[in-house]
Parts: sequence; C-alpha cells; structure tokens
Amino acid sequence: MTEIERITDQLERTFRGEAWHGPSIRQILTGINHTSAQTLPMKGVHTIWKIVLHIIVWMRITIMALDGKSMPVDPPPEQDWPEFEDASEDAWAGTLDELNETHATLLDKLSNFSDEDLLKIVPGRDFTWYILLHGLIQHNLYHAGQIAMIKSSLAKRI
Repeated sequence: MTEIERITDQLERTFRGEAWHGPSIRQILTGINHTSAQTLPMKGVHTIWKIVLHIIVWMRITIMALDGKSMPVDPPPEQDWPEFEDASEDAWAGTLDELNETHATLLDKLSNFSDEDLLKIVPGRDFTWYILLHGLIQHNLYHAGQIAMIKSSLAKRI
C-alpha cells in the first residue's frame, strides 16, 4: 500500500467508520435530527450544524487547493464558520448530503495523487500536502469528538 492510499484510508475511516479511536463522523451524526443539530449546547460552543458546515468548509478548501487554487491562511469567520439560514429538516438533510458529496469529491481528487505529490508544497502555504492531509484527518477527528460530546449532552437533557 502506498502512503497516499494509507492517508485516504485514514480519511475514509474518520468519515465512514472502522477508525481505531471509535465512531466516525457519519456514525456520530446518525440519529441527530435538525432540532438537535441547531440546539446551542451551551454558551460559547458551536452547534452540531455549524461544526458540520465547518468540516465541509475545510474539505472544500482542500479540494480547491488540489485544483491549484491558493489556500487561504485565515478565512474570515463567516466563511470558516458559516451560518445556516434554513433550519428545517430538509435543510439539515441537505447539509448531510453536502457533507457526503464533499467527502466523496475529496477522495476522488486524491485518487489521482501520488506519493511524490505528498512532498509538494500546498498552493499559498509553506507546508506539504503530507502535512495538510494529515492535518485534515486530525481536524475531522477533533470535530467528531466535539459533535459526540454535544450529542451526549443533548441526550442527557431529554
């Protein structure tokens, strides 16, 4: 197995399952409805919905960089943590579809990547693709943990 295959395998595990640490993003999101997704768990904490949108943002930024566009260093907060305007059940389902589609696009783009590409510098940054892709895995896991904690705290309120 090549290094890029190992990295994409880890991305897939963090997203769909069989990760060493526990449940994946998709597994954690199972059973979260639009009401829970938009419930503010406590002051100063993002909702599950906003965290999911944030995960999508960074996958999209990575996809744009894979397409050769310069990766922003610090996107403005409204881009990094977008608001959801429609809080309906259909909108939540659409956000989850968007999450799945963005992840699939990312994996598709990485299917053309090689181990040599991992050593190249990311457009607009001073680090390699190897660092970025491992960082994306870490980012997914960090936010999966947040979602799991919020989900657990919301379940205890009922």
